[in-house]
Amino acid sequence: MIFTVFYHSLFDSGAHYSIKRFLELLKDEYDFNMIICRNSSNDVEKDLSTLNIKIIKKSCVRRNVFTEFIIDDEIKNLIKTSDAVWILDNEHITAPKIKRIRDVPVIAYLRNYLIICPINLASYSMKDVCLTKCGFPRIISCKKGIYDHYIKNHYINILSYYVKGRVLVYGKGLLDYVRWLETVDDKLLNSIDLFIVISHAMKEIYAYHIPDLSDKIEVVYNPVLSEDVVRKIKMYRQDSSEDLFITYSSGDLPVKGFMILLKALREIYRSYKDLKLVLTGEYNNDILKRFCDYENNDICDRIKLLGKIDYQDLLRTYVSSKAVVYPSIWPEPFGRVVAEAQLLGTPVVASDIGGIREIVENNVTGYLSRPGDPKDLSDKIVLTLERMWNKDLISRKTFEKFNDQLFLRRIKDVIKKVL
Repeated sequence: MIFTVFYHSLFDSGAHYSIKRFLELLKDEYDFNMIICRNSSNDVEKDLSTLNIKIIKKSCVRRNVFTEFIIDDEIKNLIKTSDAVWILDNEHITAPKIKRIRDVPVIAYLRNYLIICPINLASYSMKDVCLTKCGFPRIISCKKGIYDHYIKNHYINILSYYVKGRVLVYGKGLLDYVRWLETVDDKLLNSIDLFIVISHAMKEIYAYHIPDLSDKIEVVYNPVLSEDVVRKIKMYRQDSSEDLFITYSSGDLPVKGFMILLKALREIYRSYKDLKLVLTGEYNNDILKRFCDYENNDICDRIKLLGKIDYQDLLRTYVSSKAVVYPSIWPEPFGRVVAEAQLLGTPVVASDIGGIREIVENNVTGYLSRPGDPKDLSDKIVLTLERMWNKDLISRKTFEKFNDQLFLRRIKDVIKKVL
C-alpha cells in the first residue's frame, strides 16, 4: 500500500517522537510519501531523514492554530496514486482540499483539542478542560482565567496584565474565536474518514463536544520505547546515594504544572534536605527567578537546570531518577514522559487527569495526585521517595499496555476499517 503523509515538522516536541515511532514501525510494511513544510525545523528534518522514507518539502501556511499545505501538481499526483492519506498532527484543514482532488480515505491523528477549542494548551482556563461547550463568552472567561493563573504563579506581573493583558483577553480572544469558527466546520470534519485519538479520555472529550464524531474515532495509544532501547538505557542505571534527585522535563508551560511542583518542593525539602530537582527542557529564567523572589524560597539552590538535552541523555536521566514528576493541570491527551519513565522502571508521580490515568497504575507503577494541589503532590512524592520500588515490575506492567506489537495490531485494524 502507498500512503501520502502530511506532517508540518515545524518544531520539535513530544508529538514528534511519537510520529517518528509511528513511521519507524510501519515503514517496512507500507510505502510512505511524506510531505513536510518547506520551512520545517532543521532538527526535525534531520531526525526524519534517518528513517529512509521519501520526504518532499512543500509550502505551508499557519492558519489560526492549524497548518495548511499549499497543494501543487506534485501533491495532486501523489494523492491520485495513494491508497490513503494520513494527517499526523495539526494539518487537518488540508483535508477538504485532498477530497476535492480525489475521494481517497483520509485518516487524521488528534493529538490536542484544537478542533473543539481555539486555545490549545491553555483551553478552558487550564481546569476542567473541554467540559463546557466552546463559545465566545467562554473564550473570554478562559483567557481571563489563564491570565489570573499567570499572575498568581508569577509568570507575569499585575502591571503587565493591565497594560497589555486585557487587550489580549478581549481583543485577541474574539479574533481567535472568529478565525477558529471560519476554520473548523462540517466540511472539514466530513473530509476526514477516521480520527485517531491517543487515549480513551481524549475520545470522551471529543465525543462530548462533537457527538457525530463518535463512530469515526478510534483509540490507539502512542508507540513509545522499544524493548531494545529500554534494555540498553537500563544498563546506565545509577543508584548512588549522592545522586538523590527527581526529574521534571515538561518545561515551564503553566498547564504542565511547573509552578505547582515548585510549591510542593517546600514541603518535600523538610524531609529530604539533600534532594535535588533536575529540570530538562526549555525554561524562562526570568520566570524562575520571579517565583523565587516572590515566594522568598530557597528551592532554587536545589534545582539543577540541564535545559534541552539529547534524547538518549534524557532517557538516561529518567532511569537514574528516584522519580519522574508530571503534575499537569489539564487533561493530557496521553503523557509520553510518563510512559517512557515507567518503561525504564522509574516510578512516576503524575496528575490524576486525562490520558495520564490510563498509564499510571496507582500504587503499582507510581502515584496519582490531585491536579493543581501542591500539598497532595508533595505527599505523593515523599511516599515515592520512602518506598523501595520493584523497577522490573514497573517496567513489565507498563510494557503490558504499551508495546510495539499492540500498537501494530491496533493501527492495522484501523487501516483495515478505512480501506
